[in-house]
Amino acid sequence: MLSEHIKEAMSCYQHAVEAAERAGACATAEMREFYLEREQAWLKLAHSYEQAERLSHRLNRRLDLQRTKNFRDWPATARVRNCPSCKVASTVSCFGLVVCPNCQRIVDQVV
Repeated sequence: MLSEHIKEAMSCYQHAVEAAERAGACATAEMREFYLEREQAWLKLAHSYEQAERLSHRLNRRLDLQRTKNFRDWPATARVRNCPSCKVASTVSCFGLVVCPNCQRIVDQVV
């Protein structure tokens, strides 16, 4: 699934191609220069969308690493309570749920 930034960049590249084609079909140098400037503007905008996409990926990766680190530091092996179905001691998962290791039933949610 393409992100909005990538979709916008692709659209900008298409506009740049159209501007270049129009520049090639112009009879006057003045109009050709206008369309060549438009092509460069579309390319610059496309590059900015690509940069925004890269920054977004970096930020999301950093946030994911931070969340993972926080969950890793959390005492996930602490015994919480017994499952009401099978009476097996259950532990807190990294998502804050108490899940029975025997029947996989969600016993409780830690708030």
